[in-house]
Amino acid sequence: MWVIAAVFSLVSPMKVNSVSFASYEDSQGALDILVINGCPFYQARDDNNHHFEGTWYFFSGVFNEEVDNRQQGNIIGASQISGFSTQELFGHRCRHYIKETVRLKKPELICFADLSKMCFSASLGGGYWTTPKGRLLRKYLIQHHKALMLTSIQVSVIFNAKRLDEINKLEGPEALNTWLSADEQGFSSAGSCKVSNVLTPASVSRTLAKQRVESIHYHHHHHYHYHHYEETPPKLVMPNCGIL
Repeated sequence: MWVIAAVFSLVSPMKVNSVSFASYEDSQGALDILVINGCPFYQARDDNNHHFEGTWYFFSGVFNEEVDNRQQGNIIGASQISGFSTQELFGHRCRHYIKETVRLKKPELICFADLSKMCFSASLGGGYWTTPKGRLLRKYLIQHHKALMLTSIQVSVIFNAKRLDEINKLEGPEALNTWLSADEQGFSSAGSCKVSNVLTPASVSRTLAKQRVESIHYHHHHHYHYHHYEETPPKLVMPNCGIL
């Protein structure tokens, strides 16, 4: 099978297939929502509950009703989704660096969900990533996990699209969860905190990234060239809301 592919020296192995935006209205005002490749993120409005204002965090929708003293409409963040240890989610080496060098507290680390989603948050920047320790951690992620990062060009395209597109304005938990679950966004677990398949162990993220890198052959002299595959290259899919 012959496949024609555009080749640029700055192309990241991370592939952006779909991006959606929304503004969620609750009692505290508007909350910016971004869904990329079926994986939802929100931008924290203030520093609380181990979150940093202006930082993009993964979330699993909001509570449709009060659950275990969590009010209706509250964000279902990564800290409410169990299933893996921080070492599994971020990898031993990365977790050690974060603990010993950046000294990000465990509750703060858990809010970033897993390695791939932390790399996405770092790519978007803002909030924590503008602090001295945040810049240090972002540099580490670029050096050691570049295949999980977005390029500055991709990030620019995403935010330009956000400015140009008509933003979906959602009011109430049901409206947000229904929007996240729609085919265009593709996040089927919206509104649930009893799932672990939305989190991806670091070992899986690295393996998929490596496969992606190996399937791309960079050519520095031409913008286009042909790849020949004996069979269709494998489709890379991460559990439920993978962002590769």
